[in-house]
Parts: sequence; structure tokens; C-alpha cells
Amino acid sequence: MRSATIADSGVYVMRLWCQLLPLVDEPVNGSWCVERRNAGGTTMPAAGAGVRCSGRGQPVCRGASGTSLCIRRAEQNPAELAKPPKVLDRETQMLQPDQAAALLERIRLHGSQQLYMLASLALATGGRRNELLALRWCDIDMDAGRLAIERALEQTIAHGIRVKAPKTQHGRRVISLPGHVVSELRQYWRAQQEERLAAGLGKAPDDGPIFARAVDGGYMNQQTVTRQWSDQMAMLGMGGVTLHSLRHTHASTLIAAGIDIVAVSRRLGHSSPRITLQTYAHMIVGGDDKAAAVVGAAFGTKR
Repeated sequence: MRSATIADSGVYVMRLWCQLLPLVDEPVNGSWCVERRNAGGTTMPAAGAGVRCSGRGQPVCRGASGTSLCIRRAEQNPAELAKPPKVLDRETQMLQPDQAAALLERIRLHGSQQLYMLASLALATGGRRNELLALRWCDIDMDAGRLAIERALEQTIAHGIRVKAPKTQHGRRVISLPGHVVSELRQYWRAQQEERLAAGLGKAPDDGPIFARAVDGGYMNQQTVTRQWSDQMAMLGMGGVTLHSLRHTHASTLIAAGIDIVAVSRRLGHSSPRITLQTYAHMIVGGDDKAAAVVGAAFGTKR
């Protein structure tokens, strides 16, 4: 995927600016303003604006010129004619298996038990942050070693923290757990019960969250968890490792081990294996050599 440059951004903004020229008034205090008939005016981003600025500016300009379209100042919305540049994608850091194991051990020694359990589950399942934080104890079958992901957390200003269904039907999935993670979950459950009893909250219900607030046993704030993780990584000198890094590490480890891409896609909850391939195709190596060996063994001359 080609990354957008500042030059791309400048070309895009200038193209959009030219499309908007018929809809603007004379400069006011040296600045051109797109006229809106509802409330206030919206300034055009400068020609040297960065990629993210122009990417965010297009909806603003589309809305402004859409308003002009409604009052018949233009027959077509010019913002729809200009294609925005691709926003620069910062690559998420992935860990090698030995690095991931070392990270877990350092969190176990220097971090909280809750953060350790979250990291262990993320590496073991490839779950997203909002999926893991929505997990309840009833979603885990300890005896069978299975974890069901059926919900995800959503946090909005209007509704606060609430639970929602995954984005697609493929987001609902059952994942097999390694034996050591099941043992860790049993230990974590016992520790959580002891903490709740000490706080006077009583035994955690089966539908209580696995990652719960200590004060009332409710779902945790996603941003709070992210800050806790960032602080922990900074303390360990691994500031580039995010919670999402663990999801990518899970996927890359499975692909490197030769696990079928469809199985990897199902564990990740992707809507299609095509998405998994688009994301991780660069990690699938050695396939052509294996293909040559198979063809040679099947059709080669035996002497």
C-alpha cells in the first residue's frame, strides 16, 4: 500500500480548493472562507496542510459545499470530485515469540495481575481490546479449554460504557485456549474472588466481567486500560508495543508456524480470509519452495 506524502496532500488540497473557488466569498482578513447559510463559516485548510489535516478537512468541505448545493449555488458538490490522499499508516510493532514470552514475564514481575492476564489472553487468542474487556466468566469453559467471544465494549459520550455485538457475524467465535492460559485463568479467578470478598462485594457472578473495576466490579474503561498499558510499557522500555501489537503477534506466530489462513482468520474474527491475507500476506514465505518440492515429488523422474 502506497503511503501518502505531504506532496500528495498539497496536490489534493489545491485540487479541492480549485473546485471550491466558485463557492467562496472575497477574502476576509486575508483568509478565504467557505460560505455556509446555516451557522458560521468553515475555513479552508492551508495548501501545505498535512495528510491527516486534509483527510479530516474533506468531510468539512463536503459539508460546506453540500450546504451550498442545497441552496442551489452549485449543481454538484465539488468536494465529491476530489479524491482524498491515503492517510499515513503507522505500522504496528510485532514481537517474536521469545520477545513476547519475555514481555509476559516482565509484566508478571513488575505489573498488575490484571494487566498480565489481559496480555496473556491477547497473545493466546488474538482478541481485540474491546472484545477482551467485554469477556465474562460465563464466556469461558475451563474444562473444555474454550473461550467464546460474543460481545464487545463500546464507549460513547451519550451512553458511557456499554456492551454491543461484534461488528460482523464472524466476530462471534469460539477459540481454543492453551492449557497454561486455562491454569492462569483459574488462578486469576481465585484472586479476583478474594479481592471482591475483601472489598465487601461478595462472590463474582457468572456473568460478571473477567476484567472488572475493583471499586464496583463493573466493566473497565478502555482508555484507562490503554493508559495503564502505555505506562507499563514505558516503564519496561517498550513504548512501541501496544495492546494491538499482541493481536498481530498472535496472527504472525500462527502464520509462521504454517497454520491455515482460514483458521487464522476465524480466530481473529475477520469477516473474510481475504482481509487476513491482505494484512499478513507479506509474512507468508517459503510457500513456493514447498510447492516446487511437492510437484517434484509427484511428477519428477524417478531414477
